[in-house]
Amino acid sequence: MRSSVRKIRRTELPPAVPIVSDGGIATSGTGDGRLIPVLIVDCDAHADLLRCIHMHEFCDPGDVDCTWGIATRGKYVASLLLSIKAPVETDVLLTFEGATRFLIADTIHRSKAVYIQPLEYGITVMAGLDAPKILLEIPPPLPPGWEDRLLKAIAADYRRRGLGRGAAKKAAIDHLEKYRSLARRQPIPL
Repeated sequence: MRSSVRKIRRTELPPAVPIVSDGGIATSGTGDGRLIPVLIVDCDAHADLLRCIHMHEFCDPGDVDCTWGIATRGKYVASLLLSIKAPVETDVLLTFEGATRFLIADTIHRSKAVYIQPLEYGITVMAGLDAPKILLEIPPPLPPGWEDRLLKAIAADYRRRGLGRGAAKKAAIDHLEKYRSLARRQPIPL
């Protein structure tokens, strides 16, 4: 499992896998109880990813290289390029556009993991809870400027809702702090 930060040209990227929905799973048996995001993705045009998820149930964990990226101007977009080596060799591009999805990307980074669940098993995590999914370890680092770009995305969302520039900036800082504190919570033992 390797992670890197490097410049990538758009022409080098595979087509993005559509993220249809998201959620999270937190269990004491996985990730030390951290909330691990679940991305529900449409695999219709990504047969290799679907095959990888199905084969993952019966194979040893594979090797994945991860590369984070952010758009440095224009839209607030984060991306994660996964180069899966086994059980099926494939490249998967996940894009996180806007404040809400950018926060999901931040949670993936902080939890150091992500589940990928095919849409064919349901549009919610609960619907596909026992369905095949793949758990990927996502090590650091993040690209330079991540924190600043994330705060600007959240502030832009608050500006669209009518807050002034200063109030939106303060609200973005508070929002991110509260969001991260919720994501750090441990499950309550039964």
